Amino acid sequence: MISSSKRRCIPRCSVTMIAGGVKENIVPDECSFTIDRRVAPYEDVKDVIDEIKAVLDAYAEEYEMSIIAERSPVCIDESSIIVRGLSDALASIGMKDGDDLLYCFPGSTDNEHIVREGIESIVWGPGSIEQAHAVDEHIEIDDVRRCAYALALLLSRLGY
Repeated sequence: MISSSKRRCIPRCSVTMIAGGVKENIVPDECSFTIDRRVAPYEDVKDVIDEIKAVLDAYAEEYEMSIIAERSPVCIDESSIIVRGLSDALASIGMKDGDDLLYCFPGSTDNEHIVREGIESIVWGPGSIEQAHAVDEHIEIDDVRRCAYALALLLSRLGY
């Protein structure tokens, strides 16, 4: 879930692929790399691209840059019925303070398409984002159980 709060929306940038060279004792004539730069809701995509170009201009003798994919950040208001409902459900079962929910989800999801259609939608569930797609990715069974209780309570309070 993404809140409107800047303090919890920290842009992320990672080099995810690097390729270059033909042998360990030969200086490569070129190198290519892929940067995954996530855009926070309060940022402008053009400014982010300009930021990356400025770094490349400062350090690269020459370069070619292309944008492979672009995803729009999604911002859901903290007063949204689904945000407040989940926060209240979590507080009811003693899981956590609802204010701990509000942060930027750094991954790509189809949530942007749902929200663009005017449907309130959040990204939330069990596990730790630090474990996502890691070698030892896992979710604790108790986390799944608590999340199922919270979702059931949320749905019942929303009338489903």
